[in-house]
Amino acid sequence: MGWITGQNHLALRSMQDEALQILGRRLQGVRECALLDFPDHANVGDSMIWLGELKLLAALGIRVKYTCTSYNYEPRLLERAIGPDGAILIHGGGNFGTLYLRHQQLRERALADFRGQRTIQLPQSINFQPGEVLERTQQLIRAHSNFTLLVRDAPSRAFANAHFDCEVELCPDMALMLGPLHHACTATVDYFLLSRTDKERAADWSAALARLEPDACRSADWLAAGRAEQLISRATGLSRRVLGDLQATSGVRRAAYFQNASARLRRGIRTLGQGRVVLTDRLHAHVLCVLMGKPHVVMGDAHGKIRGFFEAYSSKLSPAPWAEDPEAAFAAARMLLGVSVAEPALQPSPLPSQ
Repeated sequence: MGWITGQNHLALRSMQDEALQILGRRLQGVRECALLDFPDHANVGDSMIWLGELKLLAALGIRVKYTCTSYNYEPRLLERAIGPDGAILIHGGGNFGTLYLRHQQLRERALADFRGQRTIQLPQSINFQPGEVLERTQQLIRAHSNFTLLVRDAPSRAFANAHFDCEVELCPDMALMLGPLHHACTATVDYFLLSRTDKERAADWSAALARLEPDACRSADWLAAGRAEQLISRATGLSRRVLGDLQATSGVRRAAYFQNASARLRRGIRTLGQGRVVLTDRLHAHVLCVLMGKPHVVMGDAHGKIRGFFEAYSSKLSPAPWAEDPEAAFAAARMLLGVSVAEPALQPSPLPSQ
């Protein structure tokens, strides 16, 4: 049976409709916006979110007039692009807090530079250590007066309601807006392990991997850029040097970001397509497996991002089993391997336009 058919498809459509309703209400009357913090790194999951954000905005009829990464934010160009009536949207994901300070600092700058302008943080997981960063964020939000914080799990909503003086709402992760994704990958191993290699890693998979038959499993993370992404990034840097401000305001930058995010998504599909069953402790590997119709097993990360999403959405969205440790994950994967799983019968969703 396919994993993106029947009840699972209805659940996915329901979550997409929920996100459209939430953002449609929050962005009522807006026709132009800025979308800040393009994920200019190789992590596939963040590019999935970015593409989902573009698809949602296109469905709402809202044009993205200005984009930037955490390195090239230009408030003067942003103000020129959208004026006082446009909305500022900040890319969703899992970097609201002290885990990834570069992205948090961009968020703080935008809140300070555009007080009173409609600003929406797209769905995030929140993780703060007590201290200066949390206190500064509280002050900036309090002073802003027109900031909405969307979160993608219940613990983040509880934290936000307790600490921030703004409207807070639970909203599905934007990657779900991509819908079912076609792939023509032929699995070459029984198991593919997509495991974290960064500071959010919680489990050591080495002992479980050592017990497998040789060549039964392939493992990797998805933090290394592919050739296409590298070429697009170089071309983007060249256009910035040649065009200057025009690159940011003419659509050249938006097009380059879209192409790079799309290349990362294709790499993610190829990566997970190698296994008949996937095991992962990455949230968006879980989401991508759902969208691909790929049987998989899910484990937690070090900060509870996957658990929060899994409890809020995955029980409705996917039959993927949750495992508490690598041994249990491979036991669940062995059971899945014995089940015949057909490819999804649905037509794939188109990617958003630039």
